[in-house]
Amino acid sequence: MLIAAGFPADRTVYDAPIKKRSEWERILLLGVHVNVDNSQELEVVAELLQISPSSSSIGLRVNPQSTVSPILTYSILYRRACLRILEMAFR
Repeated sequence: MLIAAGFPADRTVYDAPIKKRSEWERILLLGVHVNVDNSQELEVVAELLQISPSSSSIGLRVNPQSTVSPILTYSILYRRACLRILEMAFR
């Protein structure tokens, strides 16, 4: 909607809790800034970036509120995400 109204994609942030694959395709194609909310989204992004590079800035949302220790949860999620991002970068 913002892009249709004339706002530049590189100055737009798309933030939604659950993004469909079709949304990710469009986000990455346009170069919009976006946050990855979970490991499933991270996998979709990794897949799509292998097919086509993007100028999108991709943030990683980590929710330390968990039934497990928040620090432990954050640490594990952060470590997994960093490893996945590095894997994607060096393919």
